[in-house]
This record gives sequence, C-alpha cells and structure tokens, in this order.
Amino acid sequence: MCVLITRLKCSIFTCYLCGEYFGCVVYAVDILLSAHSLNEMRCMFEICEKFAVDLDVKFNSSKSVAIRIGPRYNALCKRLPLCGSELQYVCNVKYLGVFLAVLYIKTI
Repeated sequence: MCVLITRLKCSIFTCYLCGEYFGCVVYAVDILLSAHSLNEMRCMFEICEKFAVDLDVKFNSSKSVAIRIGPRYNALCKRLPLCGSELQYVCNVKYLGVFLAVLYIKTI
C-alpha cells in the first residue's frame, strides 16, 4: 500500500488538512480517499486502477461507495467509475467504526 500512497501523494490531486497530506487514509487494506472535486476523485481512481494492474491487486467495487459533502452534496452528477463498476452515492458511511455523514447547514 505504500506504493499507492506515494503515487497519490505525488500526483497533483492532493488534499491537505492543517499541512498534512489527507488525500488517502489507509488502515490494513481499507482505503479512504478524499478530494476537492469529483474530477480530482476520478483522476485518483485512475491512479488506483493503474496501481491495481501494476501490482495485481483487486479493489472490491461492491463494498466501495462515494459520499459527497458540501452545499452541492445532493446535486445530480455522473457516478464515479472504479475498476469497471460505478460507485453508489450514499449520505453516510462507516469507516473503521467511525460514521461519516452528510451534514450541510446553510448559514445566512
């Protein structure tokens, strides 16, 4: 997995939080990707797919989902492709025992 982390970190599609790289969080074989836009996420998926081919790794698309956060979280958009499957958009997800959910509060 270090190879994948390095490839993602070295790409131009990076996400930082408080100066630390946060584009992917990896624990064992579980991966959480974060990106600023759907286009960046598509590009990150391409990096993951190339990694899978190069190292003969398979991603389980049936256990993978996408969650959108922000003011346009519920806007219609094309699904994200991963290894020949399209990921389903969800409003909440559990990752390593932590629940992540869409919460958007409109401020005036």
